[in-house]
Amino acid sequence: MATGRLGTKALVRHVRNGGIISILLDEKYAEGVRIPFLGHEALTSLSAAQLALKYDLPMIPAYGIRIDDKLEFRVEFEAPIPHTDSITMTRAFNDSLSARILEHPEQWYWMLRRWDDPRRSGEGSIKGSPSSTARFVRPS
Repeated sequence: MATGRLGTKALVRHVRNGGIISILLDEKYAEGVRIPFLGHEALTSLSAAQLALKYDLPMIPAYGIRIDDKLEFRVEFEAPIPHTDSITMTRAFNDSLSARILEHPEQWYWMLRRWDDPRRSGEGSIKGSPSSTARFVRPS
């Protein structure tokens, strides 16, 4: 799918035609809202919740879980997040993902600087946040 206006129009058309979309919410979004993630404020996009509210879509946390041979996955779906407002819904998702990561950290493969804030010139990572270096989690 294209990005920008063309991509947004295509996404909306897809949803209106009954399509399903997946949005990865564990990524830093520089223009996002600070919402707790793994116990630290993290710049987070509200787009999934905003789309769910605007188009009356369910927002369902889903997780790909590595199984025995580490080459296959099963997908686990949680109950839909109740429609309230975009911040409350996104916080509920972050809480769900945080709980999953804390329970099984070996399942989360992540190489991004989730907590450093580009809006804070010269400061690097957010004060009190985890190190902003990349993290690699190898399957056990």
